[in-house]
Amino acid sequence: MLLKYPLRAKSIGRGVAGTSLFFFLLLICLFSAMAAPDTVIIAGPSGTLKSNDLAFWWTGKTATPDSYVKGFYYRLDSESWNWTRERVIAYYDISDGSHKLEVRAVDSNNAEDSSPASRSFTVQSSFAVEPDESPFSVEREFVSHLNSGIISDDLQTEFANKGRTLSQNATVSTVTSGSEWLITDGIAEYKAKKEGNKLNIYQADRLFSMDWDDFEDDLESGDITTDLEDEFEDHDVSLSGSASLSNGTGNEWIITDGDETYTIEKDGDNLRVYEDQLQFGIELFQYIVDRLNAGIVSDSLQREFSSNGISLPFGVTASVESQDSKWLIVDSGAGKTYIVGKESGADKLNVYESINDEAAEATSLALGTAIECLSQADSDDAGGVDEDWFRVTVTNQSGQPVPRQLTVFFHRPDSTGFTTVEVYRHPRLNQEIASFQAEDRAFLATGITPGDYLIRVVPDGEAPDAGYFLTVTADSLASGIIWDTEHNDNSNSATETPSV
Repeated sequence: MLLKYPLRAKSIGRGVAGTSLFFFLLLICLFSAMAAPDTVIIAGPSGTLKSNDLAFWWTGKTATPDSYVKGFYYRLDSESWNWTRERVIAYYDISDGSHKLEVRAVDSNNAEDSSPASRSFTVQSSFAVEPDESPFSVEREFVSHLNSGIISDDLQTEFANKGRTLSQNATVSTVTSGSEWLITDGIAEYKAKKEGNKLNIYQADRLFSMDWDDFEDDLESGDITTDLEDEFEDHDVSLSGSASLSNGTGNEWIITDGDETYTIEKDGDNLRVYEDQLQFGIELFQYIVDRLNAGIVSDSLQREFSSNGISLPFGVTASVESQDSKWLIVDSGAGKTYIVGKESGADKLNVYESINDEAAEATSLALGTAIECLSQADSDDAGGVDEDWFRVTVTNQSGQPVPRQLTVFFHRPDSTGFTTVEVYRHPRLNQEIASFQAEDRAFLATGITPGDYLIRVVPDGEAPDAGYFLTVTADSLASGIIWDTEHNDNSNSATETPSV
């Protein structure tokens, strides 16, 4: 009897051990199926930000070796959860204020991270503005001077070239601002009229005077009355039956009779009658253009620079970049280069200052601060698109993680053209380390070490029609995350992150 108990105990022990092993294996299976993955945000902003264009990178770790991370849920603030297989997300134009990004990994067993990784940050947007590359425009040659009561040396030269000399006592008065002026030189009077793309000069021969009270009703009727016709006849001027009367301005009337033109001007209580005879016409801008083509900065152009606060040195010359359309004026003393461009099909000259068109003139950009850049379409008609260069410096900050990733954000709202953004390690301009092409918005990230970097922004083909924002950040990475150390010369894209 006593021997049965050990035997029975042994058989019971075996049953218990077998049952325990069964439950142990079951628990392992259940644990494998239910163990949640972990989520880590490996890069992205935190704290207070000056830019509202930003990106975050993340990864996931599974709890068991027989599963893998198949995707992620993420959300910003209180929005609905979004599903993605990507490990990066970019946001543009985030509103000012406090925000929170949350990400949770999901593994192949559909287990979800129960405690999502999160990153809190505050946006207080501010931005720098690219220096204005277009200080001024010359809209109509001679016009601004005439409006100011100035007879420029260039206009004096035009008169002399046509066999008419204006004395130093000649004066100018405005009849209609921007379109008509009276030049008086002793007993001689000339009218300068802007007609189309020409400044036409008329010899204004005063014929006679009339009383305003006697002919007010006649002129305001719009018809050549018998009384008006008789008055002209009394002064040996015969008007034909086809002559017509029109009101030029409030105080001026024009009588056109075939090839003859007569002007009646009201001066107080008197009416003065002139016969206008076209003497010569000046192609607007052609004077400036002809001299620029000859390497000469004309007096008119010098005055335009001066009136816009830019003093050019005496004897400065121009070099031709493109005949009749683009010239360079170099002020070596001030270290400045100005581009003069004639817009195609427009009565306008644009003057640009070359500020950041080359790597040596790159605009310094603070990390994390957006810069607003003007439209690059402005200089397209001056012989090419306007490229911009920027320079950023990445340094080690005491007590802070070493920056290991450079991120470049490009944002051109409402653009209809494409733009290429390139990154170089200064001073190796022959070795591009990363680049991307964007229409309205895009970004890239690349591994870095502390030092200086250059960013080149250049439109492709036809210049875009809108300005853009550029932001460059330098981020540290979570421990264990590395970038490859191979050179990225466009044959290796291992360090590039595709645009989102």
